[in-house]
Amino acid sequence: QAIITSQTNTEVVVMASAGTTGNKTVSIIADTGAVTSLDNGFTYLQDSAINLVSPAQGQFGTFVSIFGDSFFGGGTAITSVTLGGVAATIVSGADDEIVVRAGVSAQLGVGNILITSDTGAVTL
Repeated sequence: QAIITSQTNTEVVVMASAGTTGNKTVSIIADTGAVTSLDNGFTYLQDSAINLVSPAQGQFGTFVSIFGDSFFGGGTAITSVTLGGVAATIVSGADDEIVVRAGVSAQLGVGNILITSDTGAVTL
């Protein structure tokens, strides 16, 4: 079930929940119980994945290449990347490779990489 982020009489905006790859029926159920559906109204794409990070360590200013699959999540661009919770500067971005420059961090150690595309799709 998707999470409703906003709604009007003519538009409902949701954040898609996890789903299996393929075409899906979209159904909206009003508080009155009325149901509106559209068959094949949404297509779940292959999940994005990070396959390799090089180098795997660095400091402020280090250029980091992130290799993987489907980073755009159906969109056309990467809008943000964080390394261990710290915003990185995007140097270049493709659906299978992103180059960033590491930002300033007061924390040392291993951290998660978070990639967000212009569709709102997120890769961890």
